[in-house]
Amino acid sequence: MLLRLYMLPVRGPCCEIAGVGPHHLPGAQPLLVGNAYGYYLSAVSSWEAGNYLASDGCTELVKNNPTLGLVFPQLGSALARQIAYDGLNTNISWYDAGMLTSWGLNSSSYESQKLVKVFKGTPVCGHFTDYIGVGGRQLATGKVAAASQLYSM
Repeated sequence: MLLRLYMLPVRGPCCEIAGVGPHHLPGAQPLLVGNAYGYYLSAVSSWEAGNYLASDGCTELVKNNPTLGLVFPQLGSALARQIAYDGLNTNISWYDAGMLTSWGLNSSSYESQKLVKVFKGTPVCGHFTDYIGVGGRQLATGKVAAASQLYSM
């Protein structure tokens, strides 16, 4: 409930995609600031200092999964390139934020095409609060992800 109240002065009763929703808001993808940014930095520092990539659990996981073996060496540099954005106040689409996997972008299957359409029609703030979509008001997805965007590896 606090998230919804926090959004009221900025976006009205719920968020919407920039330029598409009924209020035609300009695109916004603000950086994370304040206490939330401090928490993010603490988590990143803990991950980096914790030597998790060299742990027995990670080593075993990668050894048993050849696909992970391809991307595993890139995790450290991907984390270093990560930029923390304020997801609650970001009204660009999931697609524009880069939240779609390479499978979703490169597959020609019907499921992939449908997924791309959904990602283009859902604002990032829709992860955290109700939003206005093509079909009207939508409930928040309930999938709370990091309020950040990873540049492609």
